[in-house]
Amino acid sequence: MDKLTAIELAGMTDKEIRIKIQLVLAGEQPEQKTLEQHDDLYPAWRDGVKNKHIPVTARGCQNLIGQRKGARVSMREAAHIWNTWGNRGIGEGYLMFNPDYQEGNRKAKYILA
Repeated sequence: MDKLTAIELAGMTDKEIRIKIQLVLAGEQPEQKTLEQHDDLYPAWRDGVKNKHIPVTARGCQNLIGQRKGARVSMREAAHIWNTWGNRGIGEGYLMFNPDYQEGNRKAKYILA
């Protein structure tokens, strides 16, 4: 069974946490395969975000995958990849959680540190 880590949960909304717990209890992670297929694009995403050529959004992540691999990913899959990469960026020190972000307020979830 997948372990839920504090870092992974820190950037999630209450709804996302509930869904994640349900998936873990059911032994399912539908977006994990998609993440593994596209994780090689993380360095390009990171560099684009740092240089402000790629927005720090799920749509920016989705567009990068489409441009580089010609692959179509759903917004749900793109959001999973984006959250994973965003949390990774926080760990690497170039991103931080936006203190003004609240679910639904249309503020960026991650901002450059």
